[in-house]
Amino acid sequence: MKFKIKNLFIYIFVLMYILTSSISYSSTVFAEPDENEVQADDNSDIESDEDEDEDDEGSDLEDSESNDETENTNSETTDVSNESNSLWPEGPKIKGKTAIVIDAESGAILYEKKKDKQMYPASITKILTCLLTLENCDMKDNVTMSHFAVYNLRYGDAHIGLKEGETISVEDCLYALMLASANEVAYGLSEHIGGSVEGFAEMMNNKAKEVGALNSHFVNPNGLPDENHYTTAYDMAMITKAALKYDQFSKIVGTKMHVIGKTKMTNEKRYTNNFHRMLYEDNKEYYKGIIGGKTGYTEESGNTLVTIAERDGRKLICVVLKSKKIYEDTKDLLDFGFEKFKSVTIDESTITSPTGMCYNKLAQALGKGIMTVSYPNGNYLTVPANADENDITYEIALKDENTTDSTKPTTTNETASTTKPTEKADSPSTPPVATVTYYYDNKEVGSIDISYKVTASPKEDNDDKGGFFKNITKKKTVNFFSSSIMKAIRLLGLILGITLLILIILAIRIAHINKVNRKRKEERRRKRLEIRERERREQEESYRRDREHRTNRDNHIR
Repeated sequence: MKFKIKNLFIYIFVLMYILTSSISYSSTVFAEPDENEVQADDNSDIESDEDEDEDDEGSDLEDSESNDETENTNSETTDVSNESNSLWPEGPKIKGKTAIVIDAESGAILYEKKKDKQMYPASITKILTCLLTLENCDMKDNVTMSHFAVYNLRYGDAHIGLKEGETISVEDCLYALMLASANEVAYGLSEHIGGSVEGFAEMMNNKAKEVGALNSHFVNPNGLPDENHYTTAYDMAMITKAALKYDQFSKIVGTKMHVIGKTKMTNEKRYTNNFHRMLYEDNKEYYKGIIGGKTGYTEESGNTLVTIAERDGRKLICVVLKSKKIYEDTKDLLDFGFEKFKSVTIDESTITSPTGMCYNKLAQALGKGIMTVSYPNGNYLTVPANADENDITYEIALKDENTTDSTKPTTTNETASTTKPTEKADSPSTPPVATVTYYYDNKEVGSIDISYKVTASPKEDNDDKGGFFKNITKKKTVNFFSSSIMKAIRLLGLILGITLLILIILAIRIAHINKVNRKRKEERRRKRLEIRERERREQEESYRRDREHRTNRDNHIR
């Protein structure tokens, strides 16, 4: 084999091309997101096109006909589980126009589809009405139905047949509201709590903002159609998360049937049945682990459904709006949330350690003190089932300043907690001063609150707290050895190592080829010399014989 040096350059050129392509690919895969990138606004006009011709919550969802118009093709579906190059699991395909699945404790969004798109909610509005009732009423209080409450219903609106002036307990009202979706009861509760429907609607909007439902607006307590009454999948998940803080809420929405006793105006018992099909074992839509939920339907909203389920100690909230296959969508989304994610316990000792970053920053700004942790969203994080816990990062933000601290990845020790939960630090004496928010794959997976009781004043040269926090919070430094940059460097190192190995093999091969070529060349040279020597000898022999022949001939002539 004849090897030319130009072949080596060809090999090196090919390797460099592969290396360059790999680096370019790694920079695409592992690049940090641009913080200034603006997401496309998906808060488009409220859906108002008709979806399915069905009765209220008790209607047959599977056999319904759709009159739904084609949605604008420019509107985008934001699905956190389907982003390119994402470490997040790929979510199921669903029929619903918008949907979300969150962890009921940590608040982590496991799946979303247009979560901030404003839609008509229908009767799932009553979850917020129930929440305000639980906050403001005793279960033994009585509510009397007004003329407005009883007679302000349209034909076909869900009700339990209460009469003007009839009185039932708040507890019975909530069962009628959440099981039978009784609209006159919703009006009665709104007047009982807010003085009027308008007053109660104001309370609803204030409460929605308080729990983080910022893209909703409510004008009535029952969700009957109104162009100014709308919500989003995310907002309904936040409202449901807040309602779950009350054990009575879970009990009510998980009840299959409730009996309202006789009243002074009605000599018969009223039986209220839960419309949510996933509660019933003999129903094909039954879902193991379901806690309960709320159904909804109007022609304007289509089918809406909120469902809470629990499995292996993890509780999920699923919201699906305007779907032709509402129960199939919900089942698929809940299965996705339970099967593709896990919980990781937070180790607060890393946060509160006197040698830790959080403590040192607070101590430098505020002075020496005692740090405690509270868990408004549970003491665990929700991450993909195959997640590397070393890739979990956290960010510190002051509650009284709109600033953030640097991020850093947690470690296995930080997430595998062996410490006991600290006392709740939400008393007036130790109000939370900061929040630690945890992230995986740039998505929020949980948070904790930090309280700090100062025991010694900071040094005078560090008394400019605002400037200090302004400086430390503008930076967003990711730990080098678990950052995306490091991943790219690791990939580059692997490629360089392989390249070096290939070059060494090529060098050995070239040396061997050159050695063989030299031997062959020497052998050919030796053979040429032998041939020349043999030809020379033959020629000399020929000359000798020729001379001898001429000599003999001359002698003979003489």
